[in-house]
Amino acid sequence: MCVWKLEKQKLGLGYQCKKGYKSMCVGWPGNDHNTCGKKFIERLTKAIWYIDPHLEKLRSRGCHLPLLFSSLPVYQQNGVYNEYYQRMKKKKSQLTRLELFQLANSIELSLAESWASKDSWQEVVLNVFELTSMMKKYFDHLDNTNNNMKALHESENPAREPSTNCNVRLISKCDEREIDSRYHSLDSDLTNRELFDFIDLNLYVPDDPIKKHDFIRNIQLSVLTGLYRYPHGNYLGTLNFIWREPDTNEINEDYETLKAQMIIRINDIIPVYCTRQMRKNVFQKYFLVRNLSKPVLRMLYHDLTGDASLANDKISKEMEERLRLMMLLEDLSIIIDLRTNNGFQGSKFDIFWDEFNRYFNEVIK
Repeated sequence: MCVWKLEKQKLGLGYQCKKGYKSMCVGWPGNDHNTCGKKFIERLTKAIWYIDPHLEKLRSRGCHLPLLFSSLPVYQQNGVYNEYYQRMKKKKSQLTRLELFQLANSIELSLAESWASKDSWQEVVLNVFELTSMMKKYFDHLDNTNNNMKALHESENPAREPSTNCNVRLISKCDEREIDSRYHSLDSDLTNRELFDFIDLNLYVPDDPIKKHDFIRNIQLSVLTGLYRYPHGNYLGTLNFIWREPDTNEINEDYETLKAQMIIRINDIIPVYCTRQMRKNVFQKYFLVRNLSKPVLRMLYHDLTGDASLANDKISKEMEERLRLMMLLEDLSIIIDLRTNNGFQGSKFDIFWDEFNRYFNEVIK
């Protein structure tokens, strides 16, 4: 989109703001409309233009446009003013704390001027203050999120651990004739398994989140069962394991031991996600013992700690995968050659290339 069209859209937004104020019988006396009035409209237009592409995100966080602005013509037609943002091909910028703070403060500077204290302006001023409060509310959300992530990255303990975040509960058995058909497969598998032989419940639940929630919440089985739930948080979802429990009149010390051992086995297969600070501490400690390259040190760290975190970038990930392959082959010469012979210009491999060329020519003929 060319610059003049972009500016035309901005001017259109500013014009509609001024038109709205005019319909409310407010304005600036004398030449004030060319000074403080113009500055106020420019600041207001810039703020609305900035948040316009992100209104849906703001609404999801409870940040809604005041009535004065939500009644603008384009918003009444479910449109957007900043069409350029939607059409741009380069990476789209997101809302930032600094920009929101500066835009809100610039508007409030205008509202601190004498014209804003007049009675005729009070309805407009209140709506504009609601707008700046909304922007600052989302600013606080971004600030809290940033601080929480910083604290998590600097923590020396994982954000979640089975020892503190798992949930175990018993599920009473039902009459076999009353069990819903969607539980028949699970019920049959559990009935044929040994006590405390757990299975992954996620293999039986529907993919749809609502149906999945309903499946687990209303689970019906013909045997007494135990359910282990571990919420990973974020996009990783919740792990669910289920097993057959002994009837209440059969409980003894051996069963308690078997159950404890089963819980330990479940905890062992749950992925561990270490924080950045935890990795940093290990690297700093063992880098002093042996001067290893960072990819090798990261691979050793993952092998020893079981950290399931992925590499931060594509190159590091590829490097770790290659190192794992080298270790799997258990051939030191291959490891050394693959790491050091990139662009090798010597004659060491001439015999190989001669044989390869001879074989290639024979196949072609």
